[in-house]
Amino acid sequence: MFWVGYAFLSPAPIALAILCLAQSSVGAILVQGFAVAWIAAAVLAIARKRLAFAIGLTLVAVPWLGLLAQTTRRLFHFLTIGLEAADGSGSPALFVLNAIIELALFLPLTAVVLLGASSTMKGHRQIARKNS
Repeated sequence: MFWVGYAFLSPAPIALAILCLAQSSVGAILVQGFAVAWIAAAVLAIARKRLAFAIGLTLVAVPWLGLLAQTTRRLFHFLTIGLEAADGSGSPALFVLNAIIELALFLPLTAVVLLGASSTMKGHRQIARKNS
């Protein structure tokens, strides 16, 4: 199931890399390297290499951790300050729109990370049963 989620998310890094082709900034090079690693993990998975799962889960976890931090910051801001600061700066509509966009990215990544974690745990249980 992890690889189904991985394939579902695959257009995002590839599209970002295509958009960054004309740029030569460090960020663009990192995005392109990430996309190459993403494709390499998929090719390794097709070839049934054991290392593919670890690489794939790591590549999914990197953007997930960034979105987890941002979602946590946004939730903390909402709980302590609200949608709009006391001085009137900020737009509540923009706050909600950004939260929706971040959650649209965060929730599918969370599902894939959980699928990867569950398959890892299932593999560890099978190894433990064989060794018992």
